[in-house]
Order: sequence, then structure tokens, then C-alpha cells
Amino acid sequence: LKPGGHALGEEPLIYARRLIAQSCLYGVDKNPFAVNLARLSLWLVSLSKDAPFTFVDHALKCGDSLVGMERSEIEAALKGASLQRELQINYLEEVKQQEAKSFALFHADSRSDADDEQKRRALEEWNASTAYLRTVGDLLVAAFFNGKKQKDREQLKQIYLEATLNNSTSEALEDALSEPLERLREGDKGLQPLHWQLAFPDVFSRPEPGFDVFVGNPPF
Repeated sequence: LKPGGHALGEEPLIYARRLIAQSCLYGVDKNPFAVNLARLSLWLVSLSKDAPFTFVDHALKCGDSLVGMERSEIEAALKGASLQRELQINYLEEVKQQEAKSFALFHADSRSDADDEQKRRALEEWNASTAYLRTVGDLLVAAFFNGKKQKDREQLKQIYLEATLNNSTSEALEDALSEPLERLREGDKGLQPLHWQLAFPDVFSRPEPGFDVFVGNPPF
């Protein structure tokens, strides 16, 4: 706080809300309209006359909060299927470095349009760096839902993972296995998996990983 009880010319309560919205709050919903409403609500409650909208795009995700894979399972499956395991290990390390860099920026307060633009570029870079892992995670989920028995699921899992040997980008992997992915995402009961540790790496990489509080509808 500056002398007189102001923070960067703002009321302390508004400034505190901005910092909390950018660093402490996360949200997931299957309905994209709900995600947009959450973004709008956070903008309105933290609106500053002298600063751009609060940047919350890194923290509000559209997906099924009950369906997804552990990050460790995705990484283990990828390493196990790879003929070039060392390259995969290097890739995973690069992803973690990008995450640390991006989220340090996301949590900083946006004081200008240039700050906001920098965050949006960082978000694009981060999404690009994790796209391959997210696609592999979706394929592991697809193997579960596309197989009726455990044996079928294991066979599908191996088939899907074999495709990672010849497709080193998310785009190529999505094209190679478009049918099972479309069945998962666009079928009669289509769903968009959410892999929590990939969606919110800053939450799960801190000394005491995980969320402090959950607020939501049943089953939570």
C-alpha cells in the first residue's frame, strides 16, 4: 500500500481482488459459456479504471473435471512407448521449464496493454508446449472408454501409444488417431478430458501440491 492507503492509485480492495484473481483462483466447467461467465465475473469484480482486464485465461478451463489422467501416468506411458526415450525426457524437461516461466508471468499484475499482450503470447507458447502431452492423455482416456473390457482397453492403449513412435507433434498425432479422439470428444456422450496437473502445473508443483479449497456443485 502507498501512503494514504492506495495501491497504484487504486482502492486497496480492488487491487487485492486483482492479485487474488490472477494468482489464487482456478475454475473448470464442461460448458464453455460457464467458463466465459466466470471470466466476465472476475473481470467485473476486479475491474480497475487504470489497468487492463485481469488476466485469468490461464486459470479457467473448459473440460470434464471428473475425467482425466495423472500427469505421471501420461509421462510414464510416453516414455515406455518411445524408441527415443532420451528425446522424450528432454521434451518433458523443456515443458516444465516453459511452465515455470509462463506461470511466473501469469501471476504478475497486468498494468498495461503490453503486459496483457505478453501474457497472451506466453499462454500460446505454454499451450503449444503441453499440447502433445494433453493429446496422449486424451488417447489414454479414449482407450478406457472405447474398450468394453480391461483386456480390450489395454490393447487399445498399446495401439494408440504405438502411434507416438511415428508422430512427434500433437497435430500429427491428432491426425493419425482422429477417429478414436473424435469418438471420445464428439460422440453421443462426448467429453473433453481435463488432466489436472497439466492444466494447473503451478498448483501441483508447489511444496504442498494441490488446491486448498474446492467450491462447486455435486459431486464435490
